Amino acid sequence: MVSLRDLSAQKEIAAFPHSAKVVSVAFSPDAQAMATLADDGEVRVWDIESQQVVTHFVTAPVDIQPDRLSAAAKVRATPAADATAGLPGSESKQTRTRFTTTPIYTDHYGSVLFSPDGRLLAVGEAKPQIRLLDRATGKETVIPVPPPADGITALAFSPDSRLLAAGCGAGDNDIHVWNVAGGTEFRLAGHSGWVANLAFSPDGQTLASASADQTIRLWDVTRKAERRRSQGNTNEVWAIAWSPGGQDLVTGAKDGSVRFWDPAAKPAAAYAVLPVPIWFWGPAFFPDSKTFLAPPAPAGAVGRWDAATVQEVEKLSFLGTNHISLGLSRDARWLALGDAVGNIQVWDFNARRCVTNLVFPESRVFALFFSSRDNVLAGGVFPWAGGMAGKLWAVAGWREIAPQGIDLKNFFEIDLSPNERTLAIGYGNGTAAWWDLATRQRQALFDCHDASAVHVAFSPDGRLFATAGMEGGLVTVWDAATRRAKPIGRSYRNALHDLAFSPDGQRLIASGTSPKDVMKLWDVETGRDVATLPDEPGWFVRIGFSPDGNTLFAASWEGTALFWRAPSLAEIEANERAR
Repeated sequence: MVSLRDLSAQKEIAAFPHSAKVVSVAFSPDAQAMATLADDGEVRVWDIESQQVVTHFVTAPVDIQPDRLSAAAKVRATPAADATAGLPGSESKQTRTRFTTTPIYTDHYGSVLFSPDGRLLAVGEAKPQIRLLDRATGKETVIPVPPPADGITALAFSPDSRLLAAGCGAGDNDIHVWNVAGGTEFRLAGHSGWVANLAFSPDGQTLASASADQTIRLWDVTRKAERRRSQGNTNEVWAIAWSPGGQDLVTGAKDGSVRFWDPAAKPAAAYAVLPVPIWFWGPAFFPDSKTFLAPPAPAGAVGRWDAATVQEVEKLSFLGTNHISLGLSRDARWLALGDAVGNIQVWDFNARRCVTNLVFPESRVFALFFSSRDNVLAGGVFPWAGGMAGKLWAVAGWREIAPQGIDLKNFFEIDLSPNERTLAIGYGNGTAAWWDLATRQRQALFDCHDASAVHVAFSPDGRLFATAGMEGGLVTVWDAATRRAKPIGRSYRNALHDLAFSPDGQRLIASGTSPKDVMKLWDVETGRDVATLPDEPGWFVRIGFSPDGNTLFAASWEGTALFWRAPSLAEIEANERAR
């Protein structure tokens, strides 16, 4: 049913019955006609005054069943006794078939729209084609859309009716734009999710798009290029509209949120750069996320920096100089410092006194970090003779935890589970393993199907475990209980340098070497790429979040440190109230 209501009287004045659920409705510019599309594929054009159907035809029915078909192989972890991983296939028969790396689908197929001059009715079907019906002559023109398009999810006419833009389903993230008279087409590429809604600005110069990738984008129609990108939603954006004067944009998202945007506002700087070079194994944030520590390169005293201004607030000269790595316990009591000649100092930071000194002659200390409960200190020591060694110390007494029984050959990276019972090791041969620290027995072996070194990371709650090949770039998230895998996607063709979860476990980030995708973020639940962050050229080998999750940092081998800030929803709401 389509209900027509008088807004002034706040009452229904007409009802238009349909035989199936209505998926799209549009008024003619003179408001004398209304077009509807139902999920049985029937298109009706109604005379509003008489409430009679004046045009009726049938298109492809809308398939709203989720498509589970995926070309990605299912991968599983094996128990310690079995060193092989299976690759069972998965097949499902659906009306519409697509092949993607993750089972992404939408039930938003089908759209009707009148041109602003009232001459044309556009019907975007549930299959990859658009019908243009000339209302004066009755002539019908069909615009086919080639694969990977699988149905029409959005339509928009330019104000002069010359251009028609379309979103073409879950298989195609590009925006297709046609010159209606000439039939020529161009595309606007950039979204990483299906396009849910489109709207031209009142002056026709800008096309706004809303997408399942949680972004809205503004496109320069003349230059055929992205002009601006905005992100603030935490779910798919389904609707977008301009104010009549073009000064504002309003969006609606899957989670029910409505947001207002200023399309002319000057964007803030994408990121901040630390004004001095630092050693890559840093920074280390304090629990309140307001300040962090960083070791300067090539030499000097560790500095304490303000996270908001990225300015140094204190030089910690009492710690000495020439430290190249540091790790701060979660409660900020213990500070571990490593240098290039094999010394590790552990300080009681509050008391400002050194409590122990661990020595590994003729070695460099590359990595230091504390476990989530601050009971274990882990480090990576690189002897000058070659071959990195992983080390663990119990904070109580600072005794080394002997690794006997744990395979550390060809070791590349380690991480500790949040309960501090399991040691995860990524190896240089494309595998990863879990080891029980109490029994020294292997709990699981993960075949990452990648012949390169493997990065490893536990989620903060311990429910998930992530692996990524340094060279192949294939990122996989594993369920820690069932050890079942969910591939996220191949992130970097050249090299992947680091991997980390956000503090809430909802995001996964990776850094790599690529001209376009140097820092990427994924939604762990859906497996979708939700952001690609701009940054400086470099080999960013250390990335992470502040404890509150609102600051993302990256430190490069060359000494550059970058910081991105995303305010919390509470901060955003407080700022809006202040306005």
